Amino acid sequence: MRIFSSNLAQGTVLALCLSGLASARTLSRRDDTFDWTNLTASTSLTLSPCYDGFQCARLMVPLQYPHASAGEAQIAIVVLPAKVSHDDPAYLGPLLFNPGGPGSSGVDAVVENAPVFQAVLGSDYDVVGFDPRGVGHSTPALAFFESPAEALAFFAPYPLDANESVSSLGRIVASAHLLDDLASKRGGTIAESVSTPAVARDMLAITRAFGREKLSYYGVS
Repeated sequence: MRIFSSNLAQGTVLALCLSGLASARTLSRRDDTFDWTNLTASTSLTLSPCYDGFQCARLMVPLQYPHASAGEAQIAIVVLPAKVSHDDPAYLGPLLFNPGGPGSSGVDAVVENAPVFQAVLGSDYDVVGFDPRGVGHSTPALAFFESPAEALAFFAPYPLDANESVSSLGRIVASAHLLDDLASKRGGTIAESVSTPAVARDMLAITRAFGREKLSYYGVS
């Protein structure tokens, strides 16, 4: 696995550029009319044109790797193609990116910040954004609330300041326990299948779909 750390020169620049993704939306090239449901999920990387100069795919992976009978998940992938062919010795392979969160969309981050990636990393990588399972355009969706109104009511007190009063920290802990209880009761198998080990396996599956065994990854948190 090749991991790009922010203690490297180019990593520092990229981390600084991406530290305020909200402000970087001025660079957005996103086309909200693109319909991900029109892409047929496949165990191979079937790329189709999307957005403006990107390629997209939905990669089918096991919902639970140890239990094939649990079903499948479909990982949304966007590729900012390298400007060299895959046969060129200069080609460096796919570089997977995700902005962390947890819960942020790697697809939207790459689409919205493509000029930053190419300026800092060069054009010898396929820059690959993906939505981790349970996030964004990946399916199945993970939802704990029965309606937007219920979600708004639950999160109305946020953000909570732990130093606001003597009871603030207790309210934060209680809310976390309530959310955990909702996940257990309503998330079912999907909630059980959203984990760091599962996403790591998905990342390796994406890399292998490109015909590579070594994973190159840049993550921001």
